Amino acid sequence: MYPFTQRVVLVGLAVAAITVLSACQSEGSHAQPAPTPLTTTDQPTEASTVPPTPVSDPPVADAPVNGTQISHPQETATPTGDKEKPSAKPRPEIEAYDSQRPMLMGLSIADKRETAIDNFGEPDSEFVMDDPNDPITVMDYTDFTVGINHAGSIEFISIESQDIDPGLNGLKLGQKASDAIDALGEPDTNTNYVIAYSNEATVLKLDIDPKTAKIQSIKLFNEVQMQ
Repeated sequence: MYPFTQRVVLVGLAVAAITVLSACQSEGSHAQPAPTPLTTTDQPTEASTVPPTPVSDPPVADAPVNGTQISHPQETATPTGDKEKPSAKPRPEIEAYDSQRPMLMGLSIADKRETAIDNFGEPDSEFVMDDPNDPITVMDYTDFTVGINHAGSIEFISIESQDIDPGLNGLKLGQKASDAIDALGEPDTNTNYVIAYSNEATVLKLDIDPKTAKIQSIKLFNEVQMQ
C-alpha cells in the first residue's frame, strides 16, 4: 500500500511543478515592456521655413597703395534747414586806363551811386565827410572808397590797397613813380611829391613818397578839389 501512495504523491508533486513552471513562463512573456512610442519632442523636426535675416558684410576697404590704406568717407546729407550763404558779388573786369575817359575801378566822375552798387554791391560801410557846402557820403569797399555828393553822383574814387588792380594799365599802389610814367605816359604835373594827369574836369592824382619814390595814394576826383 505504501508504494502506491508514494506514487500518487509523486505524481501530484510533478503536476504541481509543471503547473507552476507554465505559470512562470506565461508571466515572463507578458512582463516584457512594450516599446515606448516616440513623443513629439523625440521626433525629428523639419528645418525652419523662415529665411535667416541677412547680415550685411562690412565695407571692404580698397587695397593698400604703397602701404597706405585708402578709406572712403561716408557722404553726409546736408540738413535741409541750412541754406548756403550767398557769395560776395564778383567784381567786374576793369577796363584799361584811357586818358580820354579817365576811370578808376571802372568808375568815372559823375557816375551815379547806383553804378557803384551795380558793379560792386552794397559797401562794407559808409560814413559822411563833414563839409558845410557839400557833405560827401563815403562808400567804403575796404580796398577802395567812393565819395558820393548830395546829388547822388560820384565825387571821387580812392584806392586803399596794393592788392587790387585799379585799372591803370597794371599800375598799383607801392610801385615806383617811374612805373606810373611807363604805364600812363608823361603827366601834366610831375614833382617829388605828386604826379597828376588832368583831363577836362577830372584829375588823376598819385601822391609820391619823396624818400622812396613810391606811390602812396591813387585818387580820381573833380578838378575843383585840386584847387
